[in-house]
Amino acid sequence: MDEPHEDSWESLGWEAAWAQQDDLGRDQVQQLARRLAAQRERQRTEDLVQLEDMKRALRERAADVARRELEVERRTRELEEPEAPRRTLRFRRAEKPAVDEDRAYAEELISRREAEVDERAQAVETRERELAERETALLGRQLELEEAEPALAERERRVAELEPKLEGLDAREQDIAQRAGVLEGAERELAAAQEAVAVEQRELAAAREAVAVERRELDERARALARREDELDTLARRATVTEEQSTENERRVAEREAELTAREQELRGREAEVLRLQTGLAAQQESVRRRERSIEDAERALARETVAPATGHVSFSEGLEALTGWRPRRD
Repeated sequence: MDEPHEDSWESLGWEAAWAQQDDLGRDQVQQLARRLAAQRERQRTEDLVQLEDMKRALRERAADVARRELEVERRTRELEEPEAPRRTLRFRRAEKPAVDEDRAYAEELISRREAEVDERAQAVETRERELAERETALLGRQLELEEAEPALAERERRVAELEPKLEGLDAREQDIAQRAGVLEGAERELAAAQEAVAVEQRELAAAREAVAVERRELDERARALARREDELDTLARRATVTEEQSTENERRVAEREAELTAREQELRGREAEVLRLQTGLAAQQESVRRRERSIEDAERALARETVAPATGHVSFSEGLEALTGWRPRRD
């Protein structure tokens, strides 16, 4: 099933190659024929123009030379006519020629003009030779063109014979051009699709790289979270222990606070007792001071009463007890 398809492609390739070669041959033949025809026509036109120019120049030069010759002859006759009667006498008297300045000037002018005419005649002869050479070259060129005409006609005939084939080749070429356009469009679409696939692959690679980076970051964060959880567990255990310790400490503190409260109450009671004692002592001190003053008064009274009959001796403490009515408690 694949071999006929390959043969068809090979046949199309060969036909396309032959069509291209025939097309190139046809274009070359047509271009050569057009160049030869244009060159031949241009050369003929240029040769004809040059030939006409040369002929016109020759005719003008010939007419000019003829006019100058007639002018020279006329001037010569004019110069020679007045001197005709004296010509014999001049030749006879050679030893004493008569000097005629006008005639010498005229002869000099005539000699100059004759020299100019000779130079122009030589130039005309040279120009005629050049024209003859140009005509010979033109004839040779014309012969070459005439010899090339049969070959050109043969090539034109071959071109005319090849034109129908070329028309078929043109149709084939158009078909091939259309197929080539379709193939180029398909190739452009394929290139665009490949470019899109390449872009998607690059984007996918970038996405994979981003996912890999994100995965590494997530793994790192997971490890960091695991470490954080371990630290939190450790801290929780420590907090539990610390809480238990703090509970025990709080209990102890509560006990101590209760003890302190009891001791504070006891101290407040003792402080109140001390205050009462201080108040009692102050009162006792005040009473003692009053008793001291009264004792002093009594002593002074006793000193005054020295003249009185003698009584039993009373000590200071007994006197104080007697005044205050206070007796020490006996256990």
